[in-house]
Amino acid sequence: MIDKFDKFRASFGADAVDTFLAAFGMGPKYKPSERKVYLCQRCGKENAFYKEYHPDTDMNEILLTCPDCGFIEDGGSGK
Repeated sequence: MIDKFDKFRASFGADAVDTFLAAFGMGPKYKPSERKVYLCQRCGKENAFYKEYHPDTDMNEILLTCPDCGFIEDGGSGK
């Protein structure tokens, strides 16, 4: 593997650098965790997940989203 961290792999050791990078979601040792899924309120399939909308703003809107039927949870505060 050739990347910007090769000089650090040579000085600190490849295992130490790759373990460090995996802690931050990078490198060859990083294994992403499985997405937690929920039951969709519209179609009933258990494939819906929570997704952050407008991540570049300070809205902090996280809604249940279903990729099967296109359902997006109502973002109202009356729950």
